[in-house]
Amino acid sequence: MSNCLDRVAAFLACVLIAAASLAPASASGQDRTAQNMKELLQLSSNWTYQLQGAKPRELADTSYDVIVMDAFFGGGRRDVERLRKMPFGKRRLILSYLSIGEAEVYRHYWQRCCSGGKKPDWIWTENKQWPGNYRVRFWNDEWKSILYEDAAENYVKQIVALGFDGIYLDRIDVYQDFPKGTNADGSTPRAQMIRLVQELSRAARRLNPSMLIVAQNAEDLASEPSYLSAIDAIAKEDLLFGVNGDGRRNQASMIKYSIDLLQTAHAAGKHIMVVEYLKDPAVIERARTEILELGFVPYFAPRGLERLQVENLELDDSH
Repeated sequence: MSNCLDRVAAFLACVLIAAASLAPASASGQDRTAQNMKELLQLSSNWTYQLQGAKPRELADTSYDVIVMDAFFGGGRRDVERLRKMPFGKRRLILSYLSIGEAEVYRHYWQRCCSGGKKPDWIWTENKQWPGNYRVRFWNDEWKSILYEDAAENYVKQIVALGFDGIYLDRIDVYQDFPKGTNADGSTPRAQMIRLVQELSRAARRLNPSMLIVAQNAEDLASEPSYLSAIDAIAKEDLLFGVNGDGRRNQASMIKYSIDLLQTAHAAGKHIMVVEYLKDPAVIERARTEILELGFVPYFAPRGLERLQVENLELDDSH
């Protein structure tokens, strides 16, 4: 993604202009719109997830109910508006990816926080599986400013201004990587992550009351009512396969643990999406049946999320 910064820079000017055009609606109108968005998400029966190489025209030709893409690597506001429209007058939901537990060197904010090779103390350790991604001390005020508190150009504000229907939060589970114990204020990393998601959710909905919040992984937080109230859905990676290697079935106890938590969230009215990184068509079909029987919505993708996977595009598939 060596050219990502140039592409991001090209978006920023139009983002700020678009932000100025966001006009408030009446309270009753806002409530109806927000409810409509939640209903569309609940009724969605399929989804796709592509972060690299996303081509709006290609995605527009599919019939997915929900598209997860990167706000800055997949097109501008016009592309988002075009993607919303589906055949026969259907309305599609477009969500923007946002990592809230890791900072990424190819993001525009990296130049602001870490130019000249300097890293602030809230940048923690590099994710060896994804070079260029750094775990952050996510409770830090500067990181929160980058995400949603800076009045001029916070990340959430830019996503809203580009017209996305919601935000797809990744690396919520980074709190599990920190040593057990408490922070200086007596809170745990788990409690701080719940607070972060709540604050980000409120910030997004102040800008657009109908914004959807989808949380990837960290399903153990589903036991916290205050956390569930801040989100609309959970997307789970590697529910059945992949924890110990692509294509390898997870331990039965691990699968049961996650399913129990996800069903708790589902019973509380949260939409559950699952992405499995599988290649074998026969394994995919068995996994699809298993996931659908749980009442969850499956998608099958290459782990790099760099393309649409052929198995999802067959005529009898949910696409």
